[in-house]
Amino acid sequence: FATHRGAVAVAGLSDADIERAREVGARGGHVHVAGYYNMPAVRARVGELFRAVREAGGSSSLNPQWDADERWDGICELSVAAGTAPGVLICSEAEVENLAGTGLSQAPLDLLDAGNTRCVVTTHGARGAIVWGLENEQVKSNAPTLAPGALLDATGAGDAFAAGFLTAFARDPPGVVNLSIGLKMGCAYGAACCGVV
Repeated sequence: FATHRGAVAVAGLSDADIERAREVGARGGHVHVAGYYNMPAVRARVGELFRAVREAGGSSSLNPQWDADERWDGICELSVAAGTAPGVLICSEAEVENLAGTGLSQAPLDLLDAGNTRCVVTTHGARGAIVWGLENEQVKSNAPTLAPGALLDATGAGDAFAAGFLTAFARDPPGVVNLSIGLKMGCAYGAACCGVV
């Protein structure tokens, strides 16, 4: 993670980064980009990165995080048809609504129909998560119930969820990912994160 505002503002993707992503894809690996709205220089080439991974046989995901400028642009220019879209888009309820410009019940479907991703995962805090897409499949998972007083800090829970969910992509071959297990693992990782400071 590069979280210092000065670092993320200048972090970008070089030709060598694109080539490394292609190598990861060639091994059947997965490339995840988080903090899209915090890194303008990464945004400039993220579609190229996703295309390189996909063409080489790998998978990709994107977690935009909150757009501090509240413009919510860029992601809707990514295209499945052009190969520049992530395979999985992981968003909170508020993020997906802002990206699509519609209510929660319609937003993931709008992003899928527009060809901006192949799969949308929406996180709902203590209510769990839902995955949309991949052949019109919709899978839900509840978050584990924490013991009273166990919630210490939710900082990082979304990133922990993404790590848990994406382990399904690391474990299963492309096209055979068990989304239900991915969601359960994501919810468990996110909940576990909330119990530590």
